[in-house]
Amino acid sequence: MEDDPVWSPDGKTLIFSSPRNGFRDIYVKPSDGSREEKPLWISPSIKSPTSWSMDGKYLLFTDDNDVKILPLAGKKEPIPYLVSKFREHFACFSPNDKWVAYMSDESGQWEIFVQAFPKSGGKWQISQNGGSQPRWGRKGKELFYIAPDKTLMSVKVRTDGPFTAGIPKPLFKTQVDNYENPNRYDVASDGKRFLINAPDKQSAASPVIVVVNWDAELQNK
Repeated sequence: MEDDPVWSPDGKTLIFSSPRNGFRDIYVKPSDGSREEKPLWISPSIKSPTSWSMDGKYLLFTDDNDVKILPLAGKKEPIPYLVSKFREHFACFSPNDKWVAYMSDESGQWEIFVQAFPKSGGKWQISQNGGSQPRWGRKGKELFYIAPDKTLMSVKVRTDGPFTAGIPKPLFKTQVDNYENPNRYDVASDGKRFLINAPDKQSAASPVIVVVNWDAELQNK
């Protein structure tokens, strides 16, 4: 099953993962379908592309439970970015490519963090009581994530100088099936609309009705 699609900044190319060779590897394909996909990075591990830098030069991807960078020009060899004893997932570039937001369980639960790109040592925890799936607003002034109770949260941030982050504020409750799963929502370019992967209420299974002693009821009629 193909999964984890990532658009190129110009919208002309898609990168995605596929387990067709046993492991989940990374492939690239023109978004108009004019050519077949071709492998971008193959290795004996589970990989998920998560973000394409706006300058088009780098791909962030999860390699098992670490975050690595794949240069998209020149020598295409992964570069470790977040490699630790903890799990780091869903890393994404800020619109100016100076920062990376990601989720980590280093505190004992999933939380959202931000680090500089290239990595320079500084790290900021964004969420306060758990968080998953960070997404940047397109202007780099807002960072979104989903809280454990499936509420979509918003944090005002500054990315054009020293990084700063405000207090997380709830926007609205979502109906995502699992807040830890990938690809559950995205943010429109205006930062005011959201595309959310939620169950269709109309397709919910009909309730099961159990009638007991039905034979005795018929005999009494």
